[in-house]
Amino acid sequence: MSWSGMNRRKIASPESEMKKIEVETKNHNVSIEQEQGGGFARNNETPNWVWTSKIIEKLSKEEGINVTLLTHDLHDYKLAFRSIRKDIFTWQNVSESITVGSRDKEQFCTLYRDNWSCTGATYENFLNQTRSYNQSLDMRALKENSRLLIHGNSLIGQVGMTIICNTVGAVVWMLGERATSNSMVAYYPKRNVTIILLSNFSPGHSYGLSLLKRIGYTPDYTVSGFYNSWVGISKPRSCDDTTALACASRQKTLEIFLKTDYFEFFNHVSIGGNRCCADFKHCKPRRVGFCHHCVPGPVNLASEHVIQLLMNSEEQSPTRMFDNIIRLLDTNATICNMSTTAT
Repeated sequence: MSWSGMNRRKIASPESEMKKIEVETKNHNVSIEQEQGGGFARNNETPNWVWTSKIIEKLSKEEGINVTLLTHDLHDYKLAFRSIRKDIFTWQNVSESITVGSRDKEQFCTLYRDNWSCTGATYENFLNQTRSYNQSLDMRALKENSRLLIHGNSLIGQVGMTIICNTVGAVVWMLGERATSNSMVAYYPKRNVTIILLSNFSPGHSYGLSLLKRIGYTPDYTVSGFYNSWVGISKPRSCDDTTALACASRQKTLEIFLKTDYFEFFNHVSIGGNRCCADFKHCKPRRVGFCHHCVPGPVNLASEHVIQLLMNSEEQSPTRMFDNIIRLLDTNATICNMSTTAT
């Protein structure tokens, strides 16, 4: 799939990025002055449109970090920039199935990966019988001026992207290769809300978290999911590997971001179950383990749940919500039985 001629551009300079953010802010009728009556970020006082542009500037200067601003409509399949690894459907097919199945209540999103996308009658019937995403639970629902970090593997990536895709007016920068990366920065001007999503961020969780510390990203909220045990492990991934990575991620996150409200969401895949699996299966159920869900689809519930958790977070900081990792990785080992191509 050619990217030539598409309405996207690489970041040119910090100065042009600052102007771009200002334009986006003005286009959304957002005053630089803080509005009254909304929530607030406990650790952050600089207006996010200024602060976010500085974060983008710093990221663009990092060696090996390709930062690309998406300037096109995220919901237009004609502008899809993701590659399709198996020539069995087109982005138009996906868009049409979403429209038909949801009765025009859900939208195609160019951020979603090919192995998260589904087409056909089975998927359309599932959408027809499933409640659409609650549009009140997007980035607009987060406290004004707040900053969120979501990190983990592609399953938590689906949760983060579902929130971003359902936020009308979100400004998005891809981190890494656009066709394959799950990581991005999203900014919603009307509420001065910023999300950094690090999903399967290479070379691993420790590098990603250290990078954020280095550039000065200070999240008010952190949502952590499992990491894939790919890096530095020659044997097939196991529950021991997954447990070790989860514990290491927890420790690293809380060491770096002492004041962040911290929420572990390791069991989010169980919310949607395995009733509508993607991975080029187009909404077939899976008997053992978990899978990438078709999006939009079951992951809607998990994404809504994340927003509700953050909305209900108390102002007294820091909040800590830990999952029982060992219990989640019990003798059934369902979380460990995922496809080896979880990307």
